[in-house]
Amino acid sequence: MLLAIDAGNTNTTFAVLSESGKVEHKWRLHNNVLRTEDEYASHLLPLITAAALKSSDFKGFLLCSVVPSVNQVLKNFVTQYFKQTLHVVGENGVSLPVTSLVDRPEAVGDDRLVNFVGANGRFKEILLVVDFGTATTFDFIDEKGNHLGGCIAPGASLTAQALSEAGALLPRLPLTKPEQVIGTWTIPQIQSGVFWGYVSLFEGLIQRLLHEFMETHGLTRRPRVIATGGLSSLFKDVTHVFDGFFPDLILEGLWYVFKEMSHKKELK
Repeated sequence: MLLAIDAGNTNTTFAVLSESGKVEHKWRLHNNVLRTEDEYASHLLPLITAAALKSSDFKGFLLCSVVPSVNQVLKNFVTQYFKQTLHVVGENGVSLPVTSLVDRPEAVGDDRLVNFVGANGRFKEILLVVDFGTATTFDFIDEKGNHLGGCIAPGASLTAQALSEAGALLPRLPLTKPEQVIGTWTIPQIQSGVFWGYVSLFEGLIQRLLHEFMETHGLTRRPRVIATGGLSSLFKDVTHVFDGFFPDLILEGLWYVFKEMSHKKELK
């Protein structure tokens, strides 16, 4: 089994993936850069035990991180409590089977690249991958999983947070789906504006992106559009622009990377 760790801007996700790449268990911790390896252990080890797992069940440990300050602590956690090495995407020869074919590929985060690996593992075709996270990213990849470009928008939760922080009398509200667009007082009006406004944002961007991409590349068939990320499930039943929802794409991508590493005998 693989323990895959996705250290994002908001949460760190720990997932157990089977030999076939299936996500068997998944746990999230809110990010705290001051958390120690012992605190990670106090949170995670009881969950692993409750799942009837033991340390010897894990054949590998792989981290994708956009928060470099937590990397060493997570490495220490794995070394101290599992007596193994935590491999990190982008470090120590952990290479990815995809590349970014944009003007500044070094600026593309490892989390996006691992998403592309997961997406390409499912579909060997041109895709538009939309990742709903702290930011929402819209990325085209080719048949080999290589990155062709896209755009980035503020995430849905970040949009709600910015509204409340900018308006002294506007409350911070959870991101929820209102049953109707027209609200009859302030709270449902804010909820409607944030939620349905965000739906309009990603639907409009996807339409524009597809039009431009197809025109530029001379395509007659619309590329498949897939959604991923922690917030993607919020929008699953309110739009028809997506051809599939795969919330664990980055974890699947880590499994493919681990599989390739194992094949090359890079894991020790």
